[in-house]
Amino acid sequence: STSPTWCVLDGVAGYYFPEGASNLQAQFVAGSGAWTTINPTDSDPAIYTDYYLQIVSKHGVNPTGAKYAYVILPNRTVSSVKAYAANPDVAILSNTEPTSTTAGIQAVKSQTLGVVAANIWAKTVGPDNGGTIDSISVSKQCSVIVKETYNTISVGVADPTQSNTGTITVTLNGRASLATLSADSGVTVTGNNPITLSVNVNGSKGKSFNASFSMSPAPVIASNLNMVGVTGSPVSYQISSDASGVTYGATGLPLGLSVNTTTGVITGAPTQSGTYAVTLSATNGSGRTGYATLTIQVGSSLSNLSSTFGASTTWVCPANVTAVQVECWGAGGAGGSAQRVGASGAVQYGGGGAGGAYAKKLTYPVVPGNTYYINVGTCSSNFASTNGVAVAGSDSWFNSSTNTDSLLILAKGGAGGNSAVGNTTSTAYATGGLGTTNGSIGNVLYAGGSGANGVSGFAGGGGSGAGYATNGVSA
Repeated sequence: STSPTWCVLDGVAGYYFPEGASNLQAQFVAGSGAWTTINPTDSDPAIYTDYYLQIVSKHGVNPTGAKYAYVILPNRTVSSVKAYAANPDVAILSNTEPTSTTAGIQAVKSQTLGVVAANIWAKTVGPDNGGTIDSISVSKQCSVIVKETYNTISVGVADPTQSNTGTITVTLNGRASLATLSADSGVTVTGNNPITLSVNVNGSKGKSFNASFSMSPAPVIASNLNMVGVTGSPVSYQISSDASGVTYGATGLPLGLSVNTTTGVITGAPTQSGTYAVTLSATNGSGRTGYATLTIQVGSSLSNLSSTFGASTTWVCPANVTAVQVECWGAGGAGGSAQRVGASGAVQYGGGGAGGAYAKKLTYPVVPGNTYYINVGTCSSNFASTNGVAVAGSDSWFNSSTNTDSLLILAKGGAGGNSAVGNTTSTAYATGGLGTTNGSIGNVLYAGGSGANGVSGFAGGGGSGAGYATNGVSA
């Protein structure tokens, strides 16, 4: 590419170039060094050599009016860096040099973090009259960072030039304070609507001055935060909030999707499979912004979109889903208890537990946004001190309304093997649990394998759990 917007060393790190990079060069070069170069007291003086990826921005000698910008993306793959470049969560607000009439401003904004960071430089000639970017206005050159949350705003101000001998006035345009939560010595709050600060930087040697304020709450995003899609197939998703007259945004969307900032509707056809964490935003007329994370799963087909649960939990139905297929496996039954009887040498042999059953519901109707209950059966132990007691494994099921056994899909736990404690017969053998589908519910059912009976010298082995296309194997 003559002007790439991203590059990546797969699985290591990537870069996103918001303004392109027509002068970019990349090559692998050998580098050498010793740990003692970094820390003279290190015990390892050996010289190590390896190849490293070197990326160079070739801007020439003493460039005029040149600029560059990049975002570092650690631990990223090729596909994730490509997707980020298509929908970045960081925006370059300004990247300009000072002129005779305006301040130079370098500023970035992260919607995900709710942060704006800016360096505002003095004009090349004339008095230092500061500048304005996004919600920030300052009276003199300085560095400013502002972070907004649901109901607070924090600001940090510094004079890295160490040349100002008076105060810097900072105004947060469109931001009204309900109360001052904190303010460093040297910071005077002079206004609440908009928030205005006077910061005495005289002799501060570049230190940061901080203050924070409470504000009226930002909009709360109320829409379903789970969504699925299939590559090449159109999807539609509505962002909604608890406020009216808001402007919407979405960053980190899969390639092929876009958002209408007025209506909040996300449309398009995703082009690449994967799981995406999308930052949704809603901004009201006062400039307050609320955020939420939308998880989008994209597969090459619906059958490729699945989730496996190894413990009981709840599940929220994603947008665009009206039916799911559910598979459940019941837990295995406990083996029967047994006991060696003192000095007599008599031994009891418990029966083996049966494997849990399998049940599949081909089509389970669901409603997007509703919460569903998942119960994953757990195995148990048999501590019975009497003969003939069996402890079954617990059931697995998926239910739409209550956290109780489902009437549409249920896989029974395996029957337990019988205990042999207290068995006074000459053999003292207990029977194993029987593998069965009795009590299970679904379109497709398979039984777990039966547990074995106790025999001379051995307790009964357990049966295996059912497969998804066959009964389990008996011990």
